Amino acid sequence: MTFPEETPISAGGHFIGSQLPQSQKRRAIATAPATAQQNLDYSLPSISTSASSSASRSRHTSQSSNQYATLSSQFSAMFLPVLVVLVSLLSVSNGLACYETVDGNTVVIKNDAWTYCALVPAMMHGNEYREGTQFGLGRENDFTPAYDAAFSVSAAEYGILTVCQYERYDFSRFLPMRPDIAIEYSFRCVCNYDLCNSEPTFSAFLGGLKAESFAAKKKK
Repeated sequence: MTFPEETPISAGGHFIGSQLPQSQKRRAIATAPATAQQNLDYSLPSISTSASSSASRSRHTSQSSNQYATLSSQFSAMFLPVLVVLVSLLSVSNGLACYETVDGNTVVIKNDAWTYCALVPAMMHGNEYREGTQFGLGRENDFTPAYDAAFSVSAAEYGILTVCQYERYDFSRFLPMRPDIAIEYSFRCVCNYDLCNSEPTFSAFLGGLKAESFAAKKKK
C-alpha cells in the first residue's frame, strides 16, 4: 500500500511528509500504531491501579465496620449484666433503715416503702411512765403529706433534718361505730436519713424543749 507524497503522517508527535524516502514512510506508518498501542498500555495500568485502590479502600471500610460491630457486641455482652446488677443494687439502696421497737427490743430494719424514721420519746403521762417507741413510716402505714411539705423546703444551702410535731388524733371520725373512743395526743419526731430515729439523737433537744417550756411557765 502506498500513500501520496503530500500526505503527512504523525508518528510520536513528528510529521512525516514527502521529504522521507518511501521505505522510511512505511516504517513510520508501521511505528505509529505501535506507539499508540504503547500509550494505551501505559494508561491501562493506572486505571487498573485506581480500581484496585478503590476496591482495597472498600474492603478496608467493610472490615472496619465488621470489627466495630463485633466490638460493640462484645462490649454489650460483657457490661450489660454489670449494668443490670448496678441498677438492682441502686433500687435496693433506695430503702430507708430505721430503728424499730419490736416486743420491747430495738432492732434495725430496712424497708423500701419507708421514707421517714420516727421516734415517740419516752415521757411521763400523769404519774405513769410511758416507754418510747421507734419505727419507720411511709405512705403505706401513715399520713405523710405534712412531713412531705416540711422536708420539701430543703435546698443545697439549707436542709431540714428533723420535724417534731404534737399531734391530735380523733379516731371516732374513722370509726363511726365507736363515737365514744377517746381522742389521743401524740408527740413524735420524724427524720429522713438512715438510723436517724435513735433516742440519743433527740434526748438533748427534747430536754432543752422541756426546760424552755418549764421556764416559760415559771415566768408567768
